[in-house]
Amino acid sequence: MADIRSLTSSTDARKPRRNRETEEERRKNLGALVTLISGQGEADTKFLLHKEVVCRHSKVVKSAFESAFVEDQTQIYRLRESTKEAVTYLMQYMCSQKLEIAILRDYFASTSISEELEQLICTALIEAWVLGDLLCIPQLHNFALVAFEDISNKTSNVLMKCCDVAYRLTSPGRVLRKFFVHTCIFNIAPGWFEITPNTGELAKELLVDIISYMRSKVYQNMSKKERASRSMVSDCFVPEDQ
Repeated sequence: MADIRSLTSSTDARKPRRNRETEEERRKNLGALVTLISGQGEADTKFLLHKEVVCRHSKVVKSAFESAFVEDQTQIYRLRESTKEAVTYLMQYMCSQKLEIAILRDYFASTSISEELEQLICTALIEAWVLGDLLCIPQLHNFALVAFEDISNKTSNVLMKCCDVAYRLTSPGRVLRKFFVHTCIFNIAPGWFEITPNTGELAKELLVDIISYMRSKVYQNMSKKERASRSMVSDCFVPEDQ
């Protein structure tokens, strides 16, 4: 019976040198741990993760850890403007390619979800979306958008304060703004603005974007059926191969 070690070495020998080096590097990094730190000062939180996992999901972090920058020397990547909640979602995505949203569990009745809790979770998802932008992780963008829609479907609510957060943390033209604009146009009941007391908190830029879209030829040419069946999520997905 052949020695398993000889079979492994002969198989490796037949692989192109580049592939062998890539696999050797992956094996070396698999056991290495790196630290992601959210926030700064006394409010910072440290997250430990396998280096290979982080580098596989983010070209930005990979470049930092493989360069002459301080991150390579310390194996620490700081996300000073991010919160613990947002980086928690980032870690969930990197480790399992899914986001664990507590209020979406079956045992969480929609009537028991407070507006404060929903806003806290949606704000963290917006911050996670921004992290996806910062670290070039388009898949995290799309996971966050699906979570937004699932929350909205379960609670039958669109928090305008979350729209305000989205506009405060993103620049004009970003897809996340488009998502909230489409949500306001296609998902809000006609009488919502009359019965909701917090409409005064709407970002002015959001109102301008809503008016601009509703005056566009794209919207004007839509039939009632198209408007009723419009999918905000698929319209706003970011290509995952970019």
